[in-house]
Amino acid sequence: MPISNESIIEFIEKHKQTLIDSSITFFEATTALAFEYFAKQKVDIAIIETGLGGRLDSTNVLSPIQTIITEIHYDHTHILGDSIEEITAEKCGIFKNNTPSITTNSDKRVIDTIKEHASLKRSEVSFIEKEDIIVENQTSESISFHYDSQHFSLPQTGSYQTQNAVLAIKTCQNNFNTLTEKDIQLGLDQWCWPGRMQLMKPDFFYDVAHNKNGIGSLVKDLKTIYNEKPIGVLVLKKDKINPELIDMVSKAFDRLIISTVPSKDILNKEEITNNSLLQKFEFIDNLHEAMTIIDKAEHSGGKVIFGSHYIAKDVYNFFDFSFDNGII
Repeated sequence: MPISNESIIEFIEKHKQTLIDSSITFFEATTALAFEYFAKQKVDIAIIETGLGGRLDSTNVLSPIQTIITEIHYDHTHILGDSIEEITAEKCGIFKNNTPSITTNSDKRVIDTIKEHASLKRSEVSFIEKEDIIVENQTSESISFHYDSQHFSLPQTGSYQTQNAVLAIKTCQNNFNTLTEKDIQLGLDQWCWPGRMQLMKPDFFYDVAHNKNGIGSLVKDLKTIYNEKPIGVLVLKKDKINPELIDMVSKAFDRLIISTVPSKDILNKEEITNNSLLQKFEFIDNLHEAMTIIDKAEHSGGKVIFGSHYIAKDVYNFFDFSFDNGII
């Protein structure tokens, strides 16, 4: 369940002066809030995800029993670096002395960088081969797979989620050897990842994917499930647009509407209508109207609203989902 409003208010009142006097960011404040809340709740295990990168991330003050590095691609290059090696080095900043790690990365540049930084910390890294994760069945509501002679299923679709699941499964098995395959499946049955191929209503998904790799996985999965191109609405941050991404989505969608929301970080009406890359798409300024058109469109394939976390509130309101009742 999400943290209560009362707990948030209590934290702010307790640390109000520090928050005012320091240059602490919103993410740093919420990280501190989470750490204090977990301590009060006496959690057995806390799973902490870095906000951006790793080396300089506020979450990196911890001394974990295990580190995990998920798939690395070009993202946040203005902060993490322009090369895949630079980005990987920042991610490897979470390595701790003599603390094991695990990853599904397969790019040789990434692997070599991981090995280099792991050696400096005497950290043993387990490399999961993605080819060994076999998808058995994928629908709009679930995906089943097997790995290392074990069979599992997830109550939400997305082929990339099988890789994330295996990272979690192997981490649990490496650290808690009393867990059975049945125990793990019971945990997976309760799993939910808001904003990643999240089924909002039959055949209509929300996905925060915003780079070429993430959107590529999204459209590939939709094509696999429905055996035809999807239709959708795309909202992008200003720093995410590039020719390769736009070329890919123009070929991958049967119909695609570009829209926007009021935000200094999101492409606005003027920037969209004046961008030559986007002239081939429909443009509808009002996101609610754009989603309504796609929702009502006659289409036997998948439908999706995607491109950013910034549109989450608008999307959940449209589908009458609540942020506060624990269902997202």
